[in-house]
Amino acid sequence: MKRGVIVNPKSGRSGKGLALARMLKGHPQIVLRVLEDFTSLPPILDEMSAADVDELFISSGDGTVHAVQTDLAERRPFAVLPQLALLPHMQAVVCHGGHNTVCEALAQGLPLVVLPIKDDQPVVAEQVAGAGAGLRLKFGRVRPAELREAVLRVLGDPSFRDAAAKVARSFAAAGGAPRAASLLLELA
Repeated sequence: MKRGVIVNPKSGRSGKGLALARMLKGHPQIVLRVLEDFTSLPPILDEMSAADVDELFISSGDGTVHAVQTDLAERRPFAVLPQLALLPHMQAVVCHGGHNTVCEALAQGLPLVVLPIKDDQPVVAEQVAGAGAGLRLKFGRVRPAELREAVLRVLGDPSFRDAAAKVARSFAAAGGAPRAASLLLELA
């Protein structure tokens, strides 16, 4: 697995970004780039995409995360968006109710607005809404104003974040992949 790290040396006053860059310099599994200014961001993201970076980490501050998110959304330099690297910087998630996105968002304690399309997605959306961790909207009928209102509601009402945090704690307590593997071995 190859990881990309973007360090903004201007973030913060403690110099932690540059200390991180010095620590990671030369690591064979890390593509490290120091962001001189935001105009250098698109070529850095293109380079990381070409290098098949699997996870993207950002030493944030001074608008760095916002600039990365904007570039990723507008230009889409990666074939696959490094979602796990971005989720810790999000406040909420809007999605179609796929298991990966829902579980990864809930594991971060993020509330959701779910617009299921087909298959198991309506069930997943109902589970999110039933847990109080988000809202379900109708994909084929939603209007921009309704979507905006739903996003503002999950951002503004702390009960959604509290419910998502409760789910996150239950995920952590369940034991993750090692526990799942152990249970599967017991069945064998």
